Amino acid sequence: MNFHTSFYPSFKILNGLPAYLFFEQNANQSMNDRLFKKQVAELLAFSRIKKLNRLGFMLYSDSDAARVYKRILLDFEFVEFAQKIEVKKDLRFFNINELFFEWKCISDSALTEAEFAELWAQCMKNSDNAISTLSIKEHMAGLKSELQDQWMSSCFAAFKNGEPIGISIPHIEPGTQDEGRLFYLGLLPNKRGNGYARILHLDSLNILKNIGASYYIGSTHKSNIKMKKVFDANDCELIAETESFYYYL
Repeated sequence: MNFHTSFYPSFKILNGLPAYLFFEQNANQSMNDRLFKKQVAELLAFSRIKKLNRLGFMLYSDSDAARVYKRILLDFEFVEFAQKIEVKKDLRFFNINELFFEWKCISDSALTEAEFAELWAQCMKNSDNAISTLSIKEHMAGLKSELQDQWMSSCFAAFKNGEPIGISIPHIEPGTQDEGRLFYLGLLPNKRGNGYARILHLDSLNILKNIGASYYIGSTHKSNIKMKKVFDANDCELIAETESFYYYL
């Protein structure tokens, strides 16, 4: 099955094989319900053969097409995973400032893949977001699959006075020239509550600007009040509300 052409242009595909596939709705395109139902059925069959961990769809909450997609996904026994907000920040006139934290990157040989993976796993513990169903090994595999040649240069860990603070995975979204995203952003559990989240995010925006992003798209769970405050503090504009649905294989 060529899932890229099957759902394009109504959906953007995030290829996290062999662990997952994730489909983001294109708000400006729609697929009729019969075709969507047929493609989802074929996708499920493909995923069982390939023994994926999960399938996911992200839908825009206020979209008429999304209401149709949602009904079909629920009929196929997808379950709602999370409700999120999506934000945007124009980086064209965003001044690159001196970074607050010391940053180490895998591509600079300042950090090993194993060290980064361990920090990532620690950052996910007791997060305000819904608990991930993927192991850290599967997260790393998905990162490599989605970002391809970008992955090593996107894996950053932040340090202060020699101690790790958290991680960030800034990158240019595949298929775009200048859309900046953060594959993941998180603080270590023992560094939370110190006001570091806003600075970690601000430093990450600086890195995105430095690698050529002209704008930033971010998201967080609607229940994550702390991250929503970070977006507000760093002048990000709310642009949409979304829902995600997963099928676990």
